[in-house]
Amino acid sequence: MFDDTSAWNFNAGAEFPGAKGDYKLSKQQDKQLGSLSYDFTGGGLYVAATTNVHIPDTAKELRFQVQSKDA
Repeated sequence: MFDDTSAWNFNAGAEFPGAKGDYKLSKQQDKQLGSLSYDFTGGGLYVAATTNVHIPDTAKELRFQVQSKDA
């Protein structure tokens, strides 16, 4: 999912002006990563990175691993 073929979009929540940030693909060791950065010092309420994903009807579980240096 976090590779160069995925079409990711960054959303700064324009309906609540002021948020800034970006979304970048990267690699750490052998893992592909998506990195979302944000800055709410100018306002705003959220940022998001979005993409379309097909989840089969037979899926029983969906897992995410998230890490942040800040709260």
